[in-house]
Amino acid sequence: MGLLKELAMLNLSNNLLTGPIPKSFGGLLGLSTLDLSYNTLPGEFPSQLTRLTRLSIFSVANNNLSGEIPDTTQFCTFNESSFSGNPNLNTQRKRCSTTLSSNVPTASSDNDGEDEDEDEGEEGLVDMTPAFYAFIALGYANGIWGALAFLCFGNKRGHACVRAMDAIVSRLFRAVCRKH
Repeated sequence: MGLLKELAMLNLSNNLLTGPIPKSFGGLLGLSTLDLSYNTLPGEFPSQLTRLTRLSIFSVANNNLSGEIPDTTQFCTFNESSFSGNPNLNTQRKRCSTTLSSNVPTASSDNDGEDEDEDEGEEGLVDMTPAFYAFIALGYANGIWGALAFLCFGNKRGHACVRAMDAIVSRLFRAVCRKH
């Protein structure tokens, strides 16, 4: 199975699988999802899984795994439920503690989400205000009406209609930008 380098998803959960996780799984380099939960897989957590750098969904919960969870950044991003139910697996991940605390919200957080609103604007994401949606709608309307103007009025009148619509959208955009 480790030769399937382009395999993107592998869900073997709830299959009563026994035996250790094959080291050859480290060759599944295209995996973005690996779910081996709810089986009876024993043995050490295979270090070869650290080669799966595309993983975004991962679970080995409720097996009989033991040893240490790799402290790579990738495995630090998965929450504790991905590893729970393995009594001999060390889930403390001491070296991951700074990464986990900054990436994964915990139920015992002291700030109760007070700082979350302050941090959201710093990520460079578009603020999804009603004005944003209005400009998206205006852009679509401008494109559709512009195409219809060319079809209905011909070249010269079509250009005039498109220029008029563009001027209106530009004035609206400048007016909204001044307010914010």
